[in-house]
Amino acid sequence: MIRISEICRQYSVSHTAVRKWLYIYGSDKYKQERLIIESMSDTKTIKELRERMAELERMVGQKQIEVEFYKKMIDLAQEHYGIEIKKNFSTPPYATSGSKENNTPSV
Repeated sequence: MIRISEICRQYSVSHTAVRKWLYIYGSDKYKQERLIIESMSDTKTIKELRERMAELERMVGQKQIEVEFYKKMIDLAQEHYGIEIKKNFSTPPYATSGSKENNTPSV
């Protein structure tokens, strides 16, 4: 077997040029390809995980549709009944809310 360094010396070409030529015109054994061997259990696990991920993505999509539906229903109810249903966190709480001192009898 002829070494690349011998070819470079004999024809006065760079190592990179020879490698490039072999990559383009040579057989598959000179190409820089990586072969990954997985056991059947790894392949099966990866397939199951991908299926589970697709299922979860579908579920998230369905939940997002439900959330949008509920938001629209709240908006329509607010318009129809003329009352504020959504919580407004920018307003201060009522004086009696959250205080148990005034609401519970002493023991």
